[in-house]
Amino acid sequence: MKKLLLALSLLLTATTANAADFIHDVTDTDNEFIIIRGEIGVGDAQKFQDLISKHPKTKSVVLNSNGGLVYEGMIIAAEVHDRELMTFIFNGDVCFSICAPIFFSGKEKFIQQEAYLGVHPARSTQTKLVSIDANALIAWYFGTLGYDLGLVELWISAKPDKLNFITAQINLELNLGIKSID
Repeated sequence: MKKLLLALSLLLTATTANAADFIHDVTDTDNEFIIIRGEIGVGDAQKFQDLISKHPKTKSVVLNSNGGLVYEGMIIAAEVHDRELMTFIFNGDVCFSICAPIFFSGKEKFIQQEAYLGVHPARSTQTKLVSIDANALIAWYFGTLGYDLGLVELWISAKPDKLNFITAQINLELNLGIKSID
C-alpha cells in the first residue's frame, strides 16, 4: 500500500508550508506517544518516520493541526495505519483538513467533547482550486481503510474554504468508530 500511496502522492504539487512540531513523550504508565502539533509541511513525513523509528514502542499519536500538505499528511497517515497506532484529539485541540486522514488511520480513534475534527476538499496550494488528484487519493485511501463512502461525500461536499465537522451524530451515522473519552 505504501508504494501505491507514494506513487499517487507524487501526482500532487508540493510547495512550502510551515513545519509541524513532533514531540515524543511517555505517560505515567510508560505508554509512549507522539504529539503532532502545527501545520504539516515539507519534510514532516520524514521527521515523523525518523522519530517513530527511534521510538518503536510508541502506541499512539496526539493530533493538533489545521492541516497542511496532502503528500506529507498522507505518508504520515499510512505510517500510523501500518504501525496500528491509536489516535487522539484532546479538548481545545483541532484536527482539520489533511490531519483528518491521519486521525482516521488510527487503529482506535479517540476524541474529547471540546475537540474539533473537520474536513474539506483538498486544494492546490498554488492555484487554490480544488485538486481532483488529491481528493481522489484521499477518497481511495479512506476506501482502503474500509470507511463508508459517506465519509468521502462529507469530505468533498464542503466548500474548500469551509469545514464539515465530524459530530457525534455523523460518527454514529457513518459508523466511523470514533470513541469519546469524556
